[in-house]
Amino acid sequence: MATTRDRYGLIKIVKKLEIFSELNEEEGLHILGLCTRRAFECGEVIWNPGDPGVDMLVLITGKLHVKDDQGQLVGQVLPGSSFGEMACLTGHDRFVGFEAVEASTALSLARASLRALISMQPALYVKILETTIELLAHRVRRASSGAAVRTEEGQPGLW
Repeated sequence: MATTRDRYGLIKIVKKLEIFSELNEEEGLHILGLCTRRAFECGEVIWNPGDPGVDMLVLITGKLHVKDDQGQLVGQVLPGSSFGEMACLTGHDRFVGFEAVEASTALSLARASLRALISMQPALYVKILETTIELLAHRVRRASSGAAVRTEEGQPGLW
C-alpha cells in the first residue's frame, strides 16, 4: 500500500497530465493502476501510420515528433500531453506516427483497460472520454485555423 506521501506525489503527477486533470484522487490512482510505463530511446519510432490503435500514451519525460504518412513533421508532443487517443478509442489504425527525439518515458493505457471501465466505472470512463473529446477538438480548431506549423524558434508546433 502506498504511503500518504507516495499517494500525494502520484496524484500531483496525474493532475499535471491534461487528459487526467479532471479526475479526483481515487479515480487518478485507479487509472494509474491500469497504466504501464514505457521507455523510448532517442530516434525510436513509437508508432507508424497504419499501426493498430491498441493503446494511448501520456508523455512523462522527453519529446516526440509527430509525422504524417509521408514522413513530414506535423507537430511535437511535450511532457504532460497525451497522444494516440483517437485510435485507442475507435480501434482504428493510427493516421500519424510518433518518434522520440530524445530519451522519453510515457504511461500507456491499453484500449482493453479503457473499455473495461464502461461496465466497471462508467462515470470515470465518461470523464476521460469528455476530456479526450475536448483535447481532440482543440487540435482540430488549431489545425483548421491555419495555426503555424512551426514556432518562432523553428520547432514544430504542439500536437
